[in-house]
Amino acid sequence: MDTAQGRGGGLLVFSKMGTIVTKLENQLNLTQYCSFQVNDISVYLVYRSPNANAVTMRGLVELVKTVKKNSILIGDFNLPEVNWSTGESSLRARDLVEAVEDSLMAQMVDFPTHTKGNCLDLILTNMPERISEVCDVGRLGSSDHIMLGVKVQSGHYRPAVKRVKNWRKADWKSMEEELGAVNWNKELSGLTVDRMWTVLRRKVDNAVKKHVPERVEATRGRPSWMSSEILAAIRKKKRL
Repeated sequence: MDTAQGRGGGLLVFSKMGTIVTKLENQLNLTQYCSFQVNDISVYLVYRSPNANAVTMRGLVELVKTVKKNSILIGDFNLPEVNWSTGESSLRARDLVEAVEDSLMAQMVDFPTHTKGNCLDLILTNMPERISEVCDVGRLGSSDHIMLGVKVQSGHYRPAVKRVKNWRKADWKSMEEELGAVNWNKELSGLTVDRMWTVLRRKVDNAVKKHVPERVEATRGRPSWMSSEILAAIRKKKRL
């Protein structure tokens, strides 16, 4: 325990009767964390004391770097100086924030979890698309922390799929010829600006439908905003 000199800390896990919970082996230098698996989801429960030393922080960084697919890290990290929406942090938390970014994990709590207005209790996950809700469900007794309610899609989960345009295989030449053959003077003559835009857009949309094929895209356990450009920027930052 790293809270021998203070109050609080410790871990306790309850599970509903009939739920199959499998303990995962702990192999990191962390005194207050436990891990278990429910269905296909690995859960890591963490408590970091406010006065924890650098060894504990290195253990958290290593934990983030080594978690399995479909994992959730949840607990009191006591890092009020981190702004998870911008990535700004103190020097002591910088390695952890960068490990979260490099591991393509998302921090799901965006509201204060402590009576002083700080966000101390976090949910870090590499499967944000399976977390449908994170909410404040009130305080337990005289605790100065709120309780987090988290809804997770478990069991036989199928990633959402969507159809998107495959621009790499677009027939640009045919599209250019089709739009170039339109008598625009005749099509747009006497129309208002709004009506011109409607005609132009309809012509372009029809050409796209004919000459740009579609492909199925499945979510792959990373935030929807995590584009290839952002991934490249993260890798560049890591090299620097």
